[in-house]
Amino acid sequence: MEVFSFPEIWGLTGKRLSQAIAKAGYDGIVTVKKKDGQPIDTSEIVDLRMFHNNDAKPMALPIRPSREEVYQKLDFEPGGIKRIDDVMTEETARQEYSPGMEWESAGSLGVVYRDNGEIIKYTKDPNEAQMVQYIFSLQQEGKLDWVVPFLGSPELTQSHPPIYKIRMKELQPLEGSITRLISNLTYLRKTVTVEIDRIMDLYDQEINVDMIQYIYNRVKYVLDENEKTLELSDLHGGNWGWDDNEIKVWDVGPVVSYNVPDKPSFGPEEFFPSDEYFNGLPE
Repeated sequence: MEVFSFPEIWGLTGKRLSQAIAKAGYDGIVTVKKKDGQPIDTSEIVDLRMFHNNDAKPMALPIRPSREEVYQKLDFEPGGIKRIDDVMTEETARQEYSPGMEWESAGSLGVVYRDNGEIIKYTKDPNEAQMVQYIFSLQQEGKLDWVVPFLGSPELTQSHPPIYKIRMKELQPLEGSITRLISNLTYLRKTVTVEIDRIMDLYDQEINVDMIQYIYNRVKYVLDENEKTLELSDLHGGNWGWDDNEIKVWDVGPVVSYNVPDKPSFGPEEFFPSDEYFNGLPE
């Protein structure tokens, strides 16, 4: 076992610390528990081989979060990490890797990163890619102002097996009290008509009155306009964020069934009104 003493790692934490240790020629970090000065158990193993540019990556993702990181942020291990890891080649992973990239989250079908002011999602689901293409086309027409701005059409970042890359503007996280307020608004909406006076009584000790009124109006607008086509449970506070001075929904899942007023309802196999929105989107 080696004790690190080189000054290059002093003061570093997280990914930068891992990169510095890998650059020094090490393949991993093993943390052990001691008793009476003797090692008795391994408490953590961090694989650093992904940071060696000339080595084959053990996990074919731009950045593979440790299990501890996943559980610390999400309290469970979603299937999307493994699903993308299983199909993304090492060549694609190296191509997509960026020094400023940080793992953010994951869902059942994809994995999400932050990179220089953008949110990047990799998914193997063509329906999700088509849905994003549809939403992006509506945003170009000035519609869906309550959804996070997408930064272009989905990209086919890998052809075989297909992996789609979705880029959207990075939203800033909401304060905890505002997250709870939005979650309560969408939850109460399922059973009762929520009046602003009731909300004021619940939150006027935690949140500025003007902010409560803004949040109430914003969420009510989204619910009133889209209640028949949105799953309210997907509009909880954790799926919203700040875009400058506006709150917006950042998770694209809640808007899968978004329905334009003069279009027919979309069934489970037909989310979208026509193929004209998908011109140029790779199969």
